[in-house]
Amino acid sequence: MKRLFLSAFFTGAVLSSAFSEKLSVPATALLSEKNSNVPVEIEWNEKWFGQEAEIYNHGLARLAAVLSTDSYVDFEKDRNSNDLIQLYQKLGVKKQDMEFKYDIDYSNPLWGNDQCAYSIASKTIDSSLGKRTLVFLVVRGTPLNSNEWISNINLSDRTADESPVHEGFSLAAVQIYSDLFAYLLKHKIDAENAFFFMTGHSRGAAVVNVISSIFVRGSLINRKYVYTYTFACPNVTTYDIEDKSEYGFIWNIVSAEDIVPTVPMNRRKWKYKKYGNVLVLANYFNTDMKTYEDDYLVRMNRYYVQFLDREYYPFYLGPFIPVQVTDIATAFNGSVKTYYRDFKGLRSAADKILKKVFPPIIYDPISFQPEMDEEHDATMSSIMNYLNHKTQGLADYARNAFTDMHAMEAYLSWMLVLDEKEAFSEVPYSQLVIEGSFDCAVFNKYGQCVVKVENGHVELASLRYKIPARTVFPQGAIIGIPGNTELDVYVCKDSFFPTESKIRIEHFRADGVYTGEGDKISVTPRSGKIYHISAGKITQEQETVSFDIIKDSKKTKKLCIEADIWPRDEVLLQFESTIDTNLCLGLGLQYGNQNIYGTIASTQYLTCFGETAGIDLGIGRQRNLHSILNLDMLAFARLRWNFNEKNSSNSSFNLVPAVRLGLSFKPVKRFHIFIAASSDIKIDDFNDGAFTSRAKKQLLPSFDIGERVQLQPALMLGFKF
Repeated sequence: MKRLFLSAFFTGAVLSSAFSEKLSVPATALLSEKNSNVPVEIEWNEKWFGQEAEIYNHGLARLAAVLSTDSYVDFEKDRNSNDLIQLYQKLGVKKQDMEFKYDIDYSNPLWGNDQCAYSIASKTIDSSLGKRTLVFLVVRGTPLNSNEWISNINLSDRTADESPVHEGFSLAAVQIYSDLFAYLLKHKIDAENAFFFMTGHSRGAAVVNVISSIFVRGSLINRKYVYTYTFACPNVTTYDIEDKSEYGFIWNIVSAEDIVPTVPMNRRKWKYKKYGNVLVLANYFNTDMKTYEDDYLVRMNRYYVQFLDREYYPFYLGPFIPVQVTDIATAFNGSVKTYYRDFKGLRSAADKILKKVFPPIIYDPISFQPEMDEEHDATMSSIMNYLNHKTQGLADYARNAFTDMHAMEAYLSWMLVLDEKEAFSEVPYSQLVIEGSFDCAVFNKYGQCVVKVENGHVELASLRYKIPARTVFPQGAIIGIPGNTELDVYVCKDSFFPTESKIRIEHFRADGVYTGEGDKISVTPRSGKIYHISAGKITQEQETVSFDIIKDSKKTKKLCIEADIWPRDEVLLQFESTIDTNLCLGLGLQYGNQNIYGTIASTQYLTCFGETAGIDLGIGRQRNLHSILNLDMLAFARLRWNFNEKNSSNSSFNLVPAVRLGLSFKPVKRFHIFIAASSDIKIDDFNDGAFTSRAKKQLLPSFDIGERVQLQPALMLGFKF
């Protein structure tokens, strides 16, 4: 039986390839400034139809990618022979069998923004089941205007509560579904025996995904004859569709770096998902990293440069950014209801942002032709130029990367250059969530420190080797763990007392969909005690964090020096402001690091305002005690001038030694709030002039420590940043 099955399979494959033909077809880039198209070569085989739609077909996927790319064609420029028309003709479709709806009136009182541009075409093919009609449905994605973008965020505007299907996509799907059947009746097509090939990108993918689900629930079309391939499809429904067998003919191809396929969200109380299978394109986190950079990217750019006149800008972060967007959005808006009704609801805010980012379509009152808002374009260009200047080019890279993560031209390029075995990966992703005030260093397999965390805050400057991390307010960090590499994570704290931190693992599918998390594990690092965690491939299989403890002081010191965590040697210039119980106000600067720093401050007693003046010069050291609590030790000299003692026996200038011992609370790296006990040292016949009632008001009692020496204490509050 097994031999018979294999024989039939290979016989079918040989016959299928025998009927294939190579086609050179045009592909048009939406975002390129060039007017010319890019010729691409694909296979076309009518025998593909009639084979099982539940089995992925890379040839159909490539064809769908070209159709979805060309769906963005500008019909206003050429309604007679644009690239989409030429592509249909290359496939053997006659012009009279093509229908296009691209002239959308968003002022329509019934449908408004909830519309899509699309094309329907048909032809007779010699399928695996004989002569049949093949119907194409290609739905355009979101154009560069705010109208359809506003529909994209219309989860359920009519009820302002969760609905089973995304309202903006569903309304557009109902219109196209109705027009599709009108087309079938007009062209006298037997719907039950016809094949349907449907595709779209982004918003178009979502609408096609919903239409495909309607086919499943309906009885007019045989779902065995439906072949759906989508690209960057958003989530569309909250229905429980864990059993995907009914929707096996739907193939959703997504990039894990792309945010769009992860919204609306699927985490916490948000339960949106898409119908059918999900295939995740190769990226830096789910395939061999060297192969991705040295081979896949090089090949992909041979097409991408032709489309956009520049190379592709990857994030190199796998699903990290979409996962963080999902996490923050669902934490900020706990449900669809709060998305609409809460004072911090995103719906109204997103509406305003989209109208600023994407100009609305404006219709000329005479010609009724759409026009773009040139003033809006100039405003957006000015904003980007400013940001790019301030970030030394980072804004340009980020803008291009955010564009490329979702561009249909990127999806098409990947599909054209990678075969079925190369194109997709199921390697999962995970992340370590560490809470508390801790230091951390992550080393890759080459011994390079790729992430550094100080006091529970990620040092962005350390993210040089494409391992992502972000700070979690108020103190904590999320570290992205690829499933295709090996990492060493060291959690430490240069504190006198053990400082507790909690660590857990979160797990995600290759496309960034949350699948669960393990229990929190408590660790208590301190000076000379470091926790080592092996991460990477092994993390994908663990429910809870596994670690070993390093107590060798030489080894811990060596690790911390290599990671540049501690001893702290980063020099900071900080502003300091203080006031004490003697109503002495101090304003000054502190310069140095945690091990040793100098300070200079101007001081003034408010009770003797205008009668005295002072400058404090000091040297100090800071030592972490526990978590964000630090011990500050400072010795300084106070230079005092008393303007009312010029004609007295006391000197108008005095030198006062002083010490300060304080507890500093350090919630973030540069900001400290501290309380301290300070003491001025009075020495008879040396600095008496600084302690007269006209020079200083002493509110706390003094202490004698000898015949000539007296301590005059004060309590102090202050902050520095």
